[in-house]
Amino acid sequence: MKEDQNMSTISKKCREFLNLVHQAIKMQKIFSIGNSRRAFSPIRKALKARGWVEKCSAEVLVEEDTHTKTSEIINRLLKECNANFIWVINSVDFGSIRDGTIVSRFPKSNHFTTKVGLCSFLDEFHWFYEPNISKAVAPRTFKIVTEEDIDNFIKEFGLTACVALLKIIVNQVTTAESDHFFRNGKVPVSVVDFANAQCSEYIQHRQHDDIDRQESPPTTAKDWTDFLTWFSRLAHEDEKFQTTTYP
Repeated sequence: MKEDQNMSTISKKCREFLNLVHQAIKMQKIFSIGNSRRAFSPIRKALKARGWVEKCSAEVLVEEDTHTKTSEIINRLLKECNANFIWVINSVDFGSIRDGTIVSRFPKSNHFTTKVGLCSFLDEFHWFYEPNISKAVAPRTFKIVTEEDIDNFIKEFGLTACVALLKIIVNQVTTAESDHFFRNGKVPVSVVDFANAQCSEYIQHRQHDDIDRQESPPTTAKDWTDFLTWFSRLAHEDEKFQTTTYP
């Protein structure tokens, strides 16, 4: 009696399994994804929850547990069927893709589907800006590809620290708080002059006021290292400014 119940249960599961596969073929819900069962498991799970059936690659079949060859059975049933949705992470030959097949990538789309492409696109977007017509607001982006890219990032990082330090000072004055200024503090007040000088130089450069003036002495790498060290201690370690008198 118990064996009959087990056989009945197995038979029922087989019918449900076959029905799922046939329904997926009918509704064009066959997908193929990656070359590893460990990759993109959330996507697999989401698609299967919506009635999709996976046609596995040979690599995935090898990885699967030999005691549960479900994917191998499905692949046999789907032998003559093409995937309706293909998820890829590498380049794909779109010429070999059948019409009507959905692919997770667009042809010739590197300018907006890669990090470097997105950065390049945002860098060039100012050419499309028109006052009161089109405006783009996006976070600052940097491509760390060439030596020039690295240099630009370092300069922007330093300038951002200068602005942040001046904001700390302004906030102290505006809120009538002076807990950053103590006689036993360790951060030299000269870092404020340094930050102010860098911001002033940047503003003059942006306004083209630096064309006819005499060049200032270049800021050395040591100057920046010292400033960033003091700024980090002030902003992130709650260090205080060193003063000769109480504020």
